[in-house]
Amino acid sequence: MQLHSQYLTMLNETSRRFPNPKQPWIGFTNRQISNLFHELTSILDVEMLVELGAHAAEASRRFVGNPNSKKVLAFEANPYTFSKFNMELQEMQIDYRNNAVASECGQERIQIPNPQISLTPGNASILDRKGLRKKDDVLIEAHSLDCLGFKEKEIDFPKLITALWIDCEGAAGQILKSGKNLLHEPSTKMLFVELEDIEYWENQILAPDVFEFLNRYGFTAIARDFTPRPQYNVLFVRDQYINLVAERVSIYWQIISSQYD
Repeated sequence: MQLHSQYLTMLNETSRRFPNPKQPWIGFTNRQISNLFHELTSILDVEMLVELGAHAAEASRRFVGNPNSKKVLAFEANPYTFSKFNMELQEMQIDYRNNAVASECGQERIQIPNPQISLTPGNASILDRKGLRKKDDVLIEAHSLDCLGFKEKEIDFPKLITALWIDCEGAAGQILKSGKNLLHEPSTKMLFVELEDIEYWENQILAPDVFEFLNRYGFTAIARDFTPRPQYNVLFVRDQYINLVAERVSIYWQIISSQYD
């Protein structure tokens, strides 16, 4: 109950402070939470970024310039999107892979909505989108987070200070639950996760349960952005490092408040 209350308090408080947000302000909050994430990677001495649901890998592109950066790993399950950005990202020394991250290792079916309209949509998912008719199903190689972090010899997650960026179209809950050992490792310091309050995808794990799950592994939500629908990004930091980032997080909320109209 206490963990669920933490989630409700965060959403209720922000909704009370910022009712009826306007579109320019919503975009502003998205940029600001991205800025916050990257500043905290420096404060927390993050050495490796793992970006899941990378699309054009914007987070990875930015992290490459971090002086602490030793490894940048980005996963994009949509083969059309991967083909478009692969060469460019490999030239930037980003390890960009056409794999899904899912509950288990093996093969995973991904759903690509309306592939005729765009070959590189940003909304492919391992989950079925409710009410979707036009789609393309593709089988792709998949890893769980723990399989990736502990069984793949060229990547030794526990030896690198790690941050995760997860934007996986409703599948964040399933992906996080596949990485219990990785989340238990002290070297995993921070997560950026896209969450939803309502079920857009079949069998989706919603935000309250993700809050509770991450809290059990020692992570606390410190910031969120705002979108027109009940889908938003939340930044979690391991509890023992909250004091290191508190001043910068306070500045984040001051900036958000100052620009609200």
